[in-house]
Amino acid sequence: MAQIKNKFKRLGATLCTLLATAGPVNALANEPIVFGNKVKAPIKHRLSEIPKPELDFNYHQETFGDGSQNGKYSLKKKSTSNFLLNLLGFGAGLATEVGVHELGHYLGAKASGANMKFQNLSGRWNFEGQASDSQKRITYASGFALPMIVSEALLNSNAPKDNFYVKGLISAPFIHNLLYVMRDLTGMINNQYNDFEGMSKAGLKREITYPLMLGIPAFQVYRLWKNKESKKIPKYNFSINPVQRGNGFMAKFDYRF
Repeated sequence: MAQIKNKFKRLGATLCTLLATAGPVNALANEPIVFGNKVKAPIKHRLSEIPKPELDFNYHQETFGDGSQNGKYSLKKKSTSNFLLNLLGFGAGLATEVGVHELGHYLGAKASGANMKFQNLSGRWNFEGQASDSQKRITYASGFALPMIVSEALLNSNAPKDNFYVKGLISAPFIHNLLYVMRDLTGMINNQYNDFEGMSKAGLKREITYPLMLGIPAFQVYRLWKNKESKKIPKYNFSINPVQRGNGFMAKFDYRF
């Protein structure tokens, strides 16, 4: 019983202290702040200038039999549906780029006159018969080039840049290539199906392919995300001209700032 009385005494003493200091603190809050020759607004005034968060409410109104009405407000709950849709859209863009990457290999092989065959839906493929180093370079590099061409075309088109599927498709070459480089550096990929290993054996060394495969898509991602609205994309002159080479065609890139 004595312990309970002591706790109440301490609580009363604390309340008295708070009440005693409330007046001076409130007065100080209304006093201007002086630093040398500079005078700043009172703390209370400056706090009132802090923007208040805007809350969204639902209004529900009920009408009773006697004609009286009753209404009440309820705070709207933030929906996660938009976030999930945006996430799914971005993921769909990434998945589309993987298909474009493999399509690039196929088109590169056809353009260079090489024969290749996919083993299964995993994207693994092999050359059929003998292929020259030139054919191998074109086939391997085309898998990286086509997604970057698609990204560049989207950046310079009227495609909705605020759409998360478009954002995912433009950002995917950098993400894909970065993961590919990391797997190549750590030896986590079988050299038989390693595009960088294939290019290296055909004469395109990693000192060349790494900077190209990371630098170009990184610049594209920068151009996409640098503006908050992601709608106005700076224009760059970019053209692709087919050039006949032997029995096939090569793509000549003209990129000017």
